[in-house]
Amino acid sequence: MKIVLCFVCFLLFANTRNCRGQYCSNDNRFTQTPTFSANQIQIDSMPFANVIDWQGANQTLKLDVYYPKNSAETISKRPLIMMIFGGGFVSGNRSQVSEYCLDFAERGFVAVAIDYRLGHEVAPCTDTLSWEKAVYRVHQDAHAAMRFMVAHAATYKIDTAWLFAGGYSAGAGTALALFWKTHLL
Repeated sequence: MKIVLCFVCFLLFANTRNCRGQYCSNDNRFTQTPTFSANQIQIDSMPFANVIDWQGANQTLKLDVYYPKNSAETISKRPLIMMIFGGGFVSGNRSQVSEYCLDFAERGFVAVAIDYRLGHEVAPCTDTLSWEKAVYRVHQDAHAAMRFMVAHAATYKIDTAWLFAGGYSAGAGTALALFWKTHLL
């Protein structure tokens, strides 16, 4: 999965005929070759939303932002990739995608691992509507996290023209759906 995501990003940024502005460089930034070391990466954790979970309880959702420290970074803006963990909408947490986020940050991206609301009724009393509501809540949470990051673009030097999402399992479906409506308009 890591290699596929990195390769896709490499294809997006490494083709010099399609390069745009500051992303045309000879330092292998945004490719499979790390530009920064792990000790040059800053990790900030913070809440991005207060929500009601599937059982009616208050929940604070958090995210972790991985990015090259300003002292090591030379470009003024960088693309963002939001990583979303899997777990069938009933289990997991943002730490499951921390390695991916670190890998992307070492390549120059701002990478974000997000929480989302978990839970729905499961077998033997599976309620289809409960599952659909769980999926809807996850989509709401992913959109809220993306809006939060766009609102803080100046803080993290994010180029809002280059927003990406990825994940695995339930997170992959959520990432795919994150931009679906945008592309239909």
